[in-house]
Amino acid sequence: MNKKLVTSWTNVLMVIALCVIAYNMFKGLCFYTGGDFSFSGLVTAISILVVGLFFFLPQQLKGSDLYFVNFNNKIWIERFFIFLLAPMSLIIVMFPISHYLSIRQQEQEVVKKFTCAIDTARTIFSDYEFYADNRIYEYNNSICNASKSERQNKMRALRLKLLSSNYDTLHASAIKWIETSIHEPSAGDVFLLGNIKGIKQAIECWNKQLVRLSDKKLSDESENVIAFHSCASGAETAFDYLNNLEIKYTQLDVRKVLDSSSIVWFACLLFLLLFPYLRQKRHSKDTNSLFSSNRIDENQFMFYWEK
Repeated sequence: MNKKLVTSWTNVLMVIALCVIAYNMFKGLCFYTGGDFSFSGLVTAISILVVGLFFFLPQQLKGSDLYFVNFNNKIWIERFFIFLLAPMSLIIVMFPISHYLSIRQQEQEVVKKFTCAIDTARTIFSDYEFYADNRIYEYNNSICNASKSERQNKMRALRLKLLSSNYDTLHASAIKWIETSIHEPSAGDVFLLGNIKGIKQAIECWNKQLVRLSDKKLSDESENVIAFHSCASGAETAFDYLNNLEIKYTQLDVRKVLDSSSIVWFACLLFLLLFPYLRQKRHSKDTNSLFSSNRIDENQFMFYWEK
């Protein structure tokens, strides 16, 4: 058959390039889908198979004779892969890759906003304590006509209702959870997006529990007393920080594919994937090249084949 297919260290470079694409593409898709690991893994696996196939087939075509296809037709198949399918497949996978690179480039901003959101989330408890102290102070003013011992007992009862052991337990567990979540954040960590969602849910949960602690009034409290609500506190600011981070993680900016870093990545990956094809020697019976064709009639083709 006179095949001269080359399998060497250049194919190892192709595999390394595909692994790099898979790693960065998976992370980019995880961010874009909001942490859907199953979908991201499936799309990444299919994409890597397609990209690898589109760059591997031209190499095989270049070094083989394919008795059922003449060389004039084979060179056009090569060109179709080299000039269209292979580059287009790489361009498509560059979208999630560039999304991931964009987030990594904003590492300091992302970590800063995440840290600020965590620090601001703590204020929900200081805001609640301020609410409780203010409510106790107003209640003390409203019962100024009562005796000293009666006032002390009533104020103690209100304080135990607002700042009970349940509040202390909630406060301690929340602070411990926050300290765990903020440990060495990284913009490229796919689990950071999960932490963002978890913190938002936690803030909502803490707020509901604090509302339950404060929604019951003493019988002689003013009718104007309202339960605590974190929307008037720093928790609202924390939500803004976290929502902005979610948008940054899940919003794909198509223009990022055309920035300088993405173009450099594309060029490097394209070279590594094409290198095995470029190093592959063309079959000795094939007189065509990638940029020129030598017409071979049927008799000539049979001559080459018999030879």
